[in-house]
Amino acid sequence: GVTTGLTENLNGIKGLPGIKSLGGLFGGTKAVEPKMKPKKMQMEIELGLPRGGNFLDGMPPKDFAGWNRVRFTNGEYEGEFVDGKPNGYGRLMWEKGVNYHGEVKDQLMHGQGTFFFGDGNTLAATFADHRPVGEGLLYRREQARYFKAWFGDKKLSEDPTPIREEPTEPPAIVEDAQFTITACSQGDMHGKFIGNYKHCKYGCDGKLVWAVPMRAAEPLHNAAQVSGNICVVQRGTCSFGKKLRYAQQAGAVGMLVIGTDNLGKYDAIFQLHTGNPYDDDTWPEGEVMDVLEPRIPAGYSLGKHEKFLKEGAYIRMRFFPGAPGTPTDWLLGCCFLHKQSIVNSHLTEEESVELLANFLQSRKDERKAEAEELLARLTRQPASAAEAKLWEQEGLVNGTSVLETLKQRISTATPDAELSEKLFEDWVLGSTGSMTFANPPPPP
Repeated sequence: GVTTGLTENLNGIKGLPGIKSLGGLFGGTKAVEPKMKPKKMQMEIELGLPRGGNFLDGMPPKDFAGWNRVRFTNGEYEGEFVDGKPNGYGRLMWEKGVNYHGEVKDQLMHGQGTFFFGDGNTLAATFADHRPVGEGLLYRREQARYFKAWFGDKKLSEDPTPIREEPTEPPAIVEDAQFTITACSQGDMHGKFIGNYKHCKYGCDGKLVWAVPMRAAEPLHNAAQVSGNICVVQRGTCSFGKKLRYAQQAGAVGMLVIGTDNLGKYDAIFQLHTGNPYDDDTWPEGEVMDVLEPRIPAGYSLGKHEKFLKEGAYIRMRFFPGAPGTPTDWLLGCCFLHKQSIVNSHLTEEESVELLANFLQSRKDERKAEAEELLARLTRQPASAAEAKLWEQEGLVNGTSVLETLKQRISTATPDAELSEKLFEDWVLGSTGSMTFANPPPPP
């Protein structure tokens, strides 16, 4: 069930709500003073952190307003600030891949948002002071199913188990949508940059599966679900090349990186380093890494488009060389989503065949039970004198079952005895005798 997975991923995360020892972000009120030296901060920026604000080890000045990145000992926040505190829209990341994307107020999850438990389970809900309020939509990755869930008045760090839940239909995309993306080029970072997009030539179609962990800085935990689908990863923590390496390793047909900044337009080309992999990122000690060979399309999307990228949604990713207004060496593309109900996105062909077989067998058993129950109704005798009198008024003789009476009436009306028997069987086993389908009204 969901309980074990959520608890394991939330235990030990000091920065989750209600932990007063935290200090700067959640639970405490004392701000952590900035301690990063300007030189080190510049180095961090050069490593590829998104633009759009300052990068600090602690909280910004009390009068700060705007977009900012703040790093803490147990995670980070990137988003809007008012009066020096996170207020507005932002993204939070803690240890063990736990994330929150949504509205915040005075450093707390407050408003509409999505909580990512770190194991692929998500909760879309309204939050108030770090607590999910009312009905939320819980997605369980292992079951690939959605549930209405209620958590009462508790914080997720106190107990991530819903107090009540019930299965529900998956969400739907109610109107067509499309948004522009940029292709990630490939090449050696030490050479002269030349846009190389051969891996993006044909684009791709598929269902969206968010990577676990979502920044894809290590081999994906949900590789089986990613295989054959388009892998969505969040920007940050590691290079784009490292993300692509793990997405390809999992069998993805495409990769879409979601930005974490607040920029309203694209301002850079992102490169997949195909030179020495040890110049691109750090790797587990003793592991020998081959040169990266991009084999699948890879695109980058602004963070504001995340709202379109629901788990399981079917998307078409295409690139268009020479699109109007494209800067030199850039390649622009587009993601297309049509109206759709998001269906179970993680079934293999074998699982689909098994589910169909199970359904057909259960339906056979169900119809057999219906026929037996109907037959029992038709062959029984009156249960009381009052019922016997009612049967007599309807032309049924005491001691003659409804079944026998029906057979006699059909035989009288139909001279062909064989046909009359078939008509009777059709009546018994047809929709008239079904208890799982209502009889449709006759056409007008």
